[in-house]
Amino acid sequence: MNSTETAFLFFYGLFWACALSAISIFRPFDTTILFDKDRFLPGIIKILLSLFIANVLPILGLYFFYKSSLSDLNQPKGVFLSAILSMTVFSIPRLIHAVLLNVKTHKFFYSSEELALLHNDLRKPDPCYQHLIPGILYILIPVLITLIIVN
Repeated sequence: MNSTETAFLFFYGLFWACALSAISIFRPFDTTILFDKDRFLPGIIKILLSLFIANVLPILGLYFFYKSSLSDLNQPKGVFLSAILSMTVFSIPRLIHAVLLNVKTHKFFYSSEELALLHNDLRKPDPCYQHLIPGILYILIPVLITLIIVN
């Protein structure tokens, strides 16, 4: 493993952990909802969507990094680009908010008590695009910066 790969894994893991702690407010993996027969379907859908956004997407990011030529770069350029590319995981809270807590889906995924708690933490249902677009930009901008610098 070269220094670029090591730096990427360090930054990616660190940023991923930060992103995961930032989504805890949305209770994306609340398994207790599965024991409520009236909320089982929303609960299972919420968990599956959260697994995809918070786990599968970042794993795909790791896969694409190792398939790209970036892992062959040496330091310091490789370490610098690894830090930039690792910032893509900061899209996770935005994407979770866009999918679970938007004006169309919030009542499906959350009870009125949960919505009150979210509102107390300054989270409220917004139109999906207000979080989806920034979430996608959190992925695209670091990738584009990296591609520009590499080429």
